Parts: sequence; structure tokens; C-alpha cells
Amino acid sequence: MSSISDTASFSSADRLYRYSLFTITSLANALQPWVLSAAASNSLKKRQNIAAASHAVLGVSGGTAMALLGVPVSVLLFGEAVAASGQVMACYGIAFAAVCISTPYIRNVLVPQGNSRLVLVATLGGVLCGVATLFVLPGLLGLLGVALSLAVSDLVTMTLIICMAWKTNKVTRSSCSAPSNLGEGGPRHMKR
Repeated sequence: MSSISDTASFSSADRLYRYSLFTITSLANALQPWVLSAAASNSLKKRQNIAAASHAVLGVSGGTAMALLGVPVSVLLFGEAVAASGQVMACYGIAFAAVCISTPYIRNVLVPQGNSRLVLVATLGGVLCGVATLFVLPGLLGLLGVALSLAVSDLVTMTLIICMAWKTNKVTRSSCSAPSNLGEGGPRHMKR
């Protein structure tokens, strides 16, 4: 059983992780219209690769920053009494990297091609692995086991997403339509 202070520390780490996810969404929102506007040209795959590389850089650098700077940042934001643990922040850094790296494959490859079911299958695969580890790791490692289970879940999801995207990346000019702005456009198979 975890103490109140351990739970408060874990909550600080979780809050930092949740805040960090906004950077992934911001990068994805900025790049998606640009990537998909190339659907009518020959530069779509090049732009998909640029988006994937940009997300990989953000994922690795952001995950590393969470692991190395998460504790001092949590002290600044929430106080020393509820500061996040370094090991938990490392697990959240891994989860951040996995979510960030998988995002462009979901938003710029699978969904525009009409492969939303594959995204669901990959997500379910990650969830099943994460839940399975939740039965074992928290009993062995306490709250660190919970964070490690999240990292496992996101790593499995990332791996499945990338494999599926590479296997199905047969983007043609008619595979997706270019959004004219963030509020319009999108995959041609979706109702507008």
C-alpha cells in the first residue's frame, strides 16, 4: 500500500506528463495540414518523413528532459513535499517519447488512408499489455510499477502503429484530401 506522500509525488509526475502532452498535440496540429496538403503532389512521403523525424526529435528530447529535469521542475511547481520521483519521471519520459513518435504515423498515414481500425487495434494491443503489467508490477514496485505499466503500454502501441503504418503506407493522390485549415478538410472517407 502506498503512503499519502508517495501518492502525492506520483500525482505530481502524472500532472507534468499530462502538461507535456500539449507539446505533442501542438506539433501535430502544426504539421498535419502541411503534410496532407502534399497529397496532390509528389512530396507527400517526404513531408510524412519530415513530420515523423520532427516528432522523433521532440519525443526523444522531451522524454529525456522529463527524466532529467522532472524532479526539479516538480519541486518548482508543486513544492518539495510532493516532488516527483526520478524513476517515475523516467517512465513518464519513455511514455512521452512513445506517444510523440507514434503520433505522425496515426495522423499523417493511417487515418488519412482510412485505416482507423488499425489504430484501434494497436491501441487495444497496448492497453492489454499495460493492463497485464498492472496486475504484476505495482505489487512488486509500488507506484513505480504503475508508471512502468504506462510506459510498456505506450511502447507496445507505438511499435504496432509504426509497423502498421510502414506496411500500409501506400499513399496515392486520392488517398487523402488536403485540409484548407485546421477546422476543415481531412480524410476523404470521413463525412464533413
